[in-house]
Amino acid sequence: MELFLPKIELLALEQQLPSQSGIARARTLVALAWYWRQSNSRQAMYWVEEGERCLQASVEPAQAVEKIRLAARLLLVRAETKQLAAELEVALQMALDAAAQFETCQDMVGLGDAYWLQGQVLEDSGQHGQIKLILDAAQAVYLAAGDKARQDALQARRLTMAVFSDPVAVAAALETFPLDQQGQLPVAFWLSSTRGLCAAMAGDPAASIKHFLRAHEIALDIGQLRRALVAGSNAAESFLRLGDLDTALAMHERDLLLARELGWPVSLGLCLGKIGTAMRQLGRYAEARTFLLESTKQMALLPGSRNQAQIMIDLADLELADGRYASAAQAFTDLAAQLDLKLSPDLLLLVQCSRAAALLKVGHKQAAGEAAMAALGLAATLGDVLGEMKALQVLAQMPDDAGLPYPDDMHEPSLALHYLRRAEALAATIKGYEPAPDLWQQLAAAEAKAGNYKSAYEYGLAAQSAYRKVQTVAVQQRAVAMQVKHELEQAQAETVLHQQAAEALRETTTTLEILGVMGREITACLQAESIFQTLYRHVDQLLDAASFVVFMAEPPPAGMAGPGQLALAYGVEGGEQLEPKILVMDGDSVLARCARDREELLINLESEGSDGASLVPGTLVTLSLLFGPLLAGDRLLGVMSIQSTHPHAYGDRERFIFKALCAYGAIALDNAAAYALTEAAQQQTHAALMELRQMQRDLIEREKLAALGSLVAGVAHELNTPIGNSLLVASTLRDSSQDFLTELAQGGLRKSQLEQYCRSTQESSSLLMRSLEKAAELVSGFKQLAVDQTSDRRRPFSLQQTCEEVALTLAHVLTRAGHSLTMEVDEDLALDSYPGPLGQVISNLIINATLHGFDGRQGGKMRLSAHAQGAQQVLLSFDDDGHGIAAEHLSKIFEPFFTTRLGQGGSGLGLHISYNIVRNLLGGSISVSSRIGRGTHFEILLPLVAPALGEAV
Repeated sequence: MELFLPKIELLALEQQLPSQSGIARARTLVALAWYWRQSNSRQAMYWVEEGERCLQASVEPAQAVEKIRLAARLLLVRAETKQLAAELEVALQMALDAAAQFETCQDMVGLGDAYWLQGQVLEDSGQHGQIKLILDAAQAVYLAAGDKARQDALQARRLTMAVFSDPVAVAAALETFPLDQQGQLPVAFWLSSTRGLCAAMAGDPAASIKHFLRAHEIALDIGQLRRALVAGSNAAESFLRLGDLDTALAMHERDLLLARELGWPVSLGLCLGKIGTAMRQLGRYAEARTFLLESTKQMALLPGSRNQAQIMIDLADLELADGRYASAAQAFTDLAAQLDLKLSPDLLLLVQCSRAAALLKVGHKQAAGEAAMAALGLAATLGDVLGEMKALQVLAQMPDDAGLPYPDDMHEPSLALHYLRRAEALAATIKGYEPAPDLWQQLAAAEAKAGNYKSAYEYGLAAQSAYRKVQTVAVQQRAVAMQVKHELEQAQAETVLHQQAAEALRETTTTLEILGVMGREITACLQAESIFQTLYRHVDQLLDAASFVVFMAEPPPAGMAGPGQLALAYGVEGGEQLEPKILVMDGDSVLARCARDREELLINLESEGSDGASLVPGTLVTLSLLFGPLLAGDRLLGVMSIQSTHPHAYGDRERFIFKALCAYGAIALDNAAAYALTEAAQQQTHAALMELRQMQRDLIEREKLAALGSLVAGVAHELNTPIGNSLLVASTLRDSSQDFLTELAQGGLRKSQLEQYCRSTQESSSLLMRSLEKAAELVSGFKQLAVDQTSDRRRPFSLQQTCEEVALTLAHVLTRAGHSLTMEVDEDLALDSYPGPLGQVISNLIINATLHGFDGRQGGKMRLSAHAQGAQQVLLSFDDDGHGIAAEHLSKIFEPFFTTRLGQGGSGLGLHISYNIVRNLLGGSISVSSRIGRGTHFEILLPLVAPALGEAV
């Protein structure tokens, strides 16, 4: 945030508010309050209160530190408004609180600004001894923050403060101030003010005026009205020194009007004091006293300040000039005591000289001499040569009985002559300095009193010469004043022109910004009705439009030839909706003409005696009609029209806005049409996608059913042997039992036959039990495998057992195809995962190898192995020595519906399903490598514990 902002940028900042909310709006409100603080306290406080409400309403926790920083800046604005209102104690406390908040959130720039404001408050309250320390602290934190602009501005400000105590050093510092830093407006203001003061103190009022007026102009532009008043008053005072009393008083009165409007005590007191001083110099003592007394009332709110002291000095000078010597002597005595305490040596020097003159007038000779000696010592301490000369001239006026001590180096016949010759010697040390006539007159009188008449005569001639030079200088100064006044008037005229140009630019910029916002809003609409309503709302806000219509271009009705027609899509007149209407494109209406010519049309009708303005019966009588085509490239979308009941309602600005609205409307309507087509296409695409997904689900179900069919076939094949054996044993046992019963019935049963039958029965029973147990074991295993393959149930399982069960179900397929499968799976590999989906993956790999890898051949070899991979994973490998996969197909084999046997029994979903199971359910990864003629190798890396659903990648 800058120290100050030019007016045009400040107005642009205000334009951002309508589109902002939350912390962004708070930032802008704080900036507005900060930049208005020295130009309009009421406006600044309005933004402060708005900013505080915005910060209180903000609930963004991530912006907590920034909210502290913004709140501290608002508090600093409050502090500065209190300072301007002369509530210095409150202002200082607020500035201290703001500094603490800035320090909390590590805002070094804000902390420096708070220190600077504290320095200003201390200056206003006359506590000069603490100002250097606080401004040093401000300079240090600006340096730490890397804010070069503020460092330069503060450095320039400190030069202005130092010019009263050491003008020579300040003048030298101005010469060395970096040129690249002087372009910044706050820096340029302080440097111009300082140069003006240096020129004024060096006796060059013409040069000082130019610097003061430059400072005044910059201060007005960046909103430093208090400083603008100071610079303006200083310029007026320089005009007064040039003898241009009219210009000086006019400028003082202008400043006084602004100061009364602002109501700031220090500014109002300053302007009143300056006018009072000007009146005193004109000899209008009564008027001067009125202004100065009113000024003292304002300055009473700033006790001990330099401004208050200056007004008190001016009032005491008025008493002295008006012959009220006793009152003047008492006023200067009181001021000397006060200023001595407040450490204002430059003002104290003026006070002591005037005090000595006043005391001498009332006959207090000894006190007058002491005051003059004090002034001489103070001037010597300050190195103020002109001050020393003035003090010496006052001392020369002291009578012999004033009790002044005789200096040791005195060689002149009298003290008066001694002091005056010292003043003459000092004048000679100032290059180009011409002593005033009063010094020569005093020397002539002193020499005559000492009997040195020749010297007195020569000094008298020098006095006459100096007087003539003064008159010449006065004439020259009046000429300079006229020239400066002319330059001032010319500059003011140029400023007015610049302001008018800036205002026109601002208005254009504002219009463009409004149109930009409107354009974004209009083109964001994707429904024709919303577009029409938005256009009408903006037309109603910005333009004088009693009637607003939009006709859309349409092809001719079916079966009819022609250029088409215009249909009323939206129409409002006098706030009422218009009835639908159709116009032929080749008709005589102005709307049809605008559509055919594709150009804007403006019609202005006269109000008197006009009966053609209302072109349609029952509609309003309109006098200004504006028509614009809605074009999207070379395509005509329609025509928009606005009409006003006032004559000549549409100038360049209105036509510019209307043309922009037509362009935005055309773009929005074209987008809406494209959106409608896109939406229809999206609906068709969505329906096709739903159909495709359903087909995919059906194919997946078919794959599952095929796997289940393979499982059933495997079950049948594996159960065939034990069940067949059981049937054979059972039939044999039945036959032997029948023979045994026959022998028993015939009574010819022998012991050996009984023993043989028992042995045979025992062996058959054993064989039958083994076969049935084998069948039961197979059924149990197949039952578990079927459950796993038709569900996604998670359970702990042995990897080896699952692999063997899958191989068992596919054994008949491999046997029939003439292929073999070997397994090397570690026995101790236990997983907490999904055995069914994993079995489906292994089954898909085996079937894929059988269908594709060994297509057209027998004797294929497959190998399934599994080994632990670290403590948390298992690596499952599947190899075949089949044909291999072409390199261009390797990157596609996991894609859905990719198959090289389309229409030959391949769905292209087997490996895609396997890929999804491994990645999305089992939480692993699957990769493939292959070379033509060398077979294919799959690697599946799985976690021993599958992730929870939704966590797999």
